[in-house]
Amino acid sequence: MHLAQQPATVVVEAKVAEAVEEAVERTLSSPEFSAEVTADIRNLAQTVKDIRQGFRAVADDLVAFDNDEYKDKDGEVLRLRPQWLGYQATFDEILEKSHRNALAASSMIRQYTEAILTDVDTSEFEDVREELRSFLKKLDEKAPTAQQTQGDLEKLADDVRTFKTTIDETLWKAGNKCASDVDEAKTHLRDVEKKLESISDEKTKLGVLAVSGLLIGGACAVVAMFVLAPNAGKVVMDAVKQVGVVGAGYCGIQGWLLHRQGTECEIEMEECRLDIVDKKDRLRELVGHQAALAQTKERIAALAEKVDTITAIWRVLKCDMQQLQEQLALVVDPDMQVTRRFLKKLRRPREVYNRLADLLELYAKGKFELS
Repeated sequence: MHLAQQPATVVVEAKVAEAVEEAVERTLSSPEFSAEVTADIRNLAQTVKDIRQGFRAVADDLVAFDNDEYKDKDGEVLRLRPQWLGYQATFDEILEKSHRNALAASSMIRQYTEAILTDVDTSEFEDVREELRSFLKKLDEKAPTAQQTQGDLEKLADDVRTFKTTIDETLWKAGNKCASDVDEAKTHLRDVEKKLESISDEKTKLGVLAVSGLLIGGACAVVAMFVLAPNAGKVVMDAVKQVGVVGAGYCGIQGWLLHRQGTECEIEMEECRLDIVDKKDRLRELVGHQAALAQTKERIAALAEKVDTITAIWRVLKCDMQQLQEQLALVVDPDMQVTRRFLKKLRRPREVYNRLADLLELYAKGKFELS
């Protein structure tokens, strides 16, 4: 009877794979690796603390801009801080939820590694299969949690990055409104100046009318005096009132009205000049905000990277759970023959899951600064 033999390459590949698995198992159980994991856990706690401090720092940076109450072209007050505080609140919610989920995942992985991934006798295979079915059911329920947490963190990181664009757009709107306000103030000043010129012309005409009716000769000289010395012109008008009933009545009333309008224009012009100075100062202050918020955007970029670090933890957890589901699905399949070698291969990742459980447990129980 001729027995079929496996190709030599298959045997070699199997031996190489087993050697690699054993090397990985030794590495994961080594003190050096344990020290690295401990350091990573400390770094993770620091990362969470840095993220919270980063959110607070950016919020503080936005106070000065919001307090100045810049507006857009429609007159709506532009504010950045409320939107940012919303992101900060979202991170707190995700963090709290992820702590609960991490603790649950850690407990579940502990159960798997300590109760199932152990050496078992052949007679216990069916019992192990039943335990694995139960565990797989729990895993099916818990696995989406890791995916949701990862998705929430990824969205938050995207929102945080997008906020840099929000800052640019808000500053652009504020800048346009400030520049428009300056232009409008200048236009208003020019309009008032033209109005004052018109009043001066009317006063000149009034002087001609009064003098031509009451003076014989010297009219041009008096008109020139009206133009060059308005106050002296007022003295002349007072004198005119005393010598002509009709002329004095008309010129006195009209002159007084024009004088009052001219005074109002001069006051308004001064107010316009002050308004232009104020609006230019506000535009310069906005430039200062732009410089300060440029640093804020750098903080935001660094913050988004740190959020990515937390996201990566949950991405790993999600992948590991998916792999675990695939491995367990093979074992619980009634048509799949469970052999000692198969359980040995399934047990190989035990150290990986143990370390992952350590990381999740310490993450969940970590004392992160919340103030």
